[in-house]
Amino acid sequence: PDNQTVRSVLADHSTGRIYVGAYHEFGYFEPDEYGNLIYVSLHNAKRDGTGNPHDYDIWQIVKLNDKIYFQSFSSWFVYDGKSVREYFDKRYLPLYFHHIDNRIFVQMIDGDFYQLINEKLHFIFSREVVGNDHIVASIPQPKGHMILCTEWNGLFDYDGNTVKRHTTEIDDDLHKMQINRAAFLRSDSTIIIGT
Repeated sequence: PDNQTVRSVLADHSTGRIYVGAYHEFGYFEPDEYGNLIYVSLHNAKRDGTGNPHDYDIWQIVKLNDKIYFQSFSSWFVYDGKSVREYFDKRYLPLYFHHIDNRIFVQMIDGDFYQLINEKLHFIFSREVVGNDHIVASIPQPKGHMILCTEWNGLFDYDGNTVKRHTTEIDDDLHKMQINRAAFLRSDSTIIIGT
């Protein structure tokens, strides 16, 4: 609608839907009986939640079990296949959702690191643990561990209890450049870092 720019995409292979997010708009494309993609808006769907008006762009879409999470920098919306529930609290503004091993972790803007369990935030650790920085990407590791990529302070290992610095040969470079994304190639254990 309104020729908005798509900010995020999630292809759901189990349903054949392509979920998209934009400015004040989110929904999905679904093929009709002829294979033509038809857009279904969820923005105006029946919503339960705060009802607070706020400005948002949908920057990330995550699927966890049978729910779709649309994340903006001010709120998130959860679609369960029937209705949309809105979560907005000006004390907790999500910067990034991290989908790791069927779990969602949330880095708050200028805030701490949480896990989202049953639509409730559970504190994991404070931002001071990673040099008062934002965690902008997370790389899954065996046994539920993660490599956390911060914006300015390099990489950290998280084992579910403790956070420790992850030393690399490019640490000096990582402290000079602003990290904004990272991906993991399982084939050769390479971490690709975007700045």
